[in-house]
Amino acid sequence: MGSVQTLAQRKQARVEEIRAGVACLREALAAYGRAHGGRFLIYGSAVTGRLHYDSDVDLLVDFSAPATSAAVDFVEETCARLNLPVDVQPKTWCKAAFLARIIPQAQVVP
Repeated sequence: MGSVQTLAQRKQARVEEIRAGVACLREALAAYGRAHGGRFLIYGSAVTGRLHYDSDVDLLVDFSAPATSAAVDFVEETCARLNLPVDVQPKTWCKAAFLARIIPQAQVVP
């Protein structure tokens, strides 16, 4: 019979899964961005290191208009495969005040 994990241990294990998933996601986003001429901006807890067991990955898609929809689809499919909840939106949909708040701490994935 295996050992029993506490709730705190399960939550910490999930944080580590998210952390590993974000590392894989960054690699996939970088390759996609290079291949399709755009970039992604990661912000929020995935950048600040304040991940929780229920954290999502906050992403902006910064591609030309015709490529934006496919880039959003790529993010959603990749995050689903990596079991990462994601909040993704095109940068062009964002208000200037929101961008001014998040851009200083965002990490650009070329």
